[in-house]
Amino acid sequence: MITIHAIKEIRDDHPAFPGHFPDNPILPGAVLAEMVVECATEAGLTVVSIEAIKFGRPINRGGNLAIRFQHVGASVQFVCTMATEAVAKGKLRVAA
Repeated sequence: MITIHAIKEIRDDHPAFPGHFPDNPILPGAVLAEMVVECATEAGLTVVSIEAIKFGRPINRGGNLAIRFQHVGASVQFVCTMATEAVAKGKLRVAA
């Protein structure tokens, strides 16, 4: 089993925040999914698809998103955390 760790900064000025709930800005799930795929690709994985993703709590401005990838068989499981709290988890299909 191979484990990969990545960190993604959630900047206060991220372009997804304005207009996405102006009184309580949160990071859209599609943007979080894109960050997961981007980090997996930067780690050398060829992502074919997102097989599953479950979102926990909303992600507000600021902080670091930690992503842990574990290569299990033909897929890669991931867990995203902010501080010590899981905010999303799922599974990626990757090319062999």
